[in-house]
Amino acid sequence: MEIIRRRVKYPRIEIKPEGKIKVIAPPGYDVSGFVKRKQAWIDKKLKEISGLKRQVENKDDKFLLNGSYYELKAGSALEIDSIRNIMVMPELTELHSWIKEKLREEVSYKVKYISRLVDVNYSKIYIKRQKTRWASCSGKGNLSFNVAMMALPETLREYIIIHELSHQLERNHSKKFWKIVEQHYPNYKKAREELKQYSLMVAKNGIWNKLMEC
Repeated sequence: MEIIRRRVKYPRIEIKPEGKIKVIAPPGYDVSGFVKRKQAWIDKKLKEISGLKRQVENKDDKFLLNGSYYELKAGSALEIDSIRNIMVMPELTELHSWIKEKLREEVSYKVKYISRLVDVNYSKIYIKRQKTRWASCSGKGNLSFNVAMMALPETLREYIIIHELSHQLERNHSKKFWKIVEQHYPNYKKAREELKQYSLMVAKNGIWNKLMEC
C-alpha cells in the first residue's frame, strides 16, 4: 500500500487496475484508521479485480478492439470480420499503423464536433503510445490520445474526449469540472469504472503489449 501525503481537503483511496492500493491523505491524517473503515470497500474492489483477471487469462492471444475480442489470423491484407470476430493481419506494424490512423480519423472528427458543444477551443491533436493515461491535454490546448483507445467501445472514447475538452474550462478535477463533464456525458461515473476494467484488459493483453512497443 502506497501512502501519499498531500494538501487535500479529504482523504481518498485509489485502487489501480492491477490491484495496487494508493492512499492520498492530508499531512497528519490517521491513515490507518481510515483504511480500516474502508476495508470492506477495498476487499470488494480487489475481489472485482481478481475476477476480471480470471476472465482475461485465456484471451492473451486475442486482440481487443472496440470493446470486443478478435481472433487473429495471418493473411496478405488486413481484414475484419465483425460477425465472427476474426481479424486477418499481415504484420504487427501494419496493424499498428491501421489502428493509429483509424483513431486519428475518429478523434479528429469528434473533437471538432464535441468542442463546439462544450464551447472550447483546442490546438493540435496527437496520437501517442501512453502507458499510464488514456489521454491528456496541455496548457496550450494540445490534446494527446493513447492509441490503445481503439481497444475501447466507441462510447468510452467519446467520454475521454469530453473529459479532456472539459479540462479546457477547468484544469483540476474539481466539482465544477465534473459538473461540466456530467452536462455532456451524464453517465460519466459508470464510464470511469469501465475504463479501470479496460485498463487491466489492455495491460494483460499480449497483442496490445507488443503493439505498444512498435
